[in-house]
Amino acid sequence: MFEAAKCQPERHPISGAIDPASVTHIRNQVATMQWLAAKLNPKRYGEKIDMSYGIETEDPLASLIRRISGTGFSIAHDTATKPKIIPRVSNAEED
Repeated sequence: MFEAAKCQPERHPISGAIDPASVTHIRNQVATMQWLAAKLNPKRYGEKIDMSYGIETEDPLASLIRRISGTGFSIAHDTATKPKIIPRVSNAEED
């Protein structure tokens, strides 16, 4: 079955030029093998589906930081747990 991908196209006996019909025949055999592989194992050989629908996704952490900035909240980092959002305390409230 894989001989089609390995074989050489036929050449004209006098001029030595490559026969275009032979090239097309080999190309069609390879395309058929690709189609068959996609039908037999679509998860591995099938067409990759674009799930973005033209929408660019962004980093959720960057989105969160952008939403938090300017709201009076800061992100507290603790190595033992996940980051927590806590309200900022201004110097005027501490007095």
